[in-house]
Amino acid sequence: MPAKLSREFYNTLPNPIWCNILQCNIYFTARGYNHILRNGRGHRRSSQERSRRITLLPFVIKVCIEATSYVYRYEASTNTKYWAITGKNSSGKTIKVILKRVGFGRVIFWSVM
Repeated sequence: MPAKLSREFYNTLPNPIWCNILQCNIYFTARGYNHILRNGRGHRRSSQERSRRITLLPFVIKVCIEATSYVYRYEASTNTKYWAITGKNSSGKTIKVILKRVGFGRVIFWSVM
């Protein structure tokens, strides 16, 4: 899926969605989409990496709604919380969705792997 089409798809995702395992709303923001295309330092990801993450976008909603486990990480220096929730796609492959919250802000979609 080309970047333009992926952006159009991303913009059609229901916003927010309820995450059952975390019991909170997840918001899909421009920062989350940008993180699919760029790494944490703002450098463009390789075309292969961007393509892989874009291909996984359609599974994000299902994973957020149906996830049964998560891993939590807190970075005190930036007051940032991360959750890695996992689920399976229709072929049984594990998909990991990363969610992020800075301070007392909203929980946002951050990445998919």
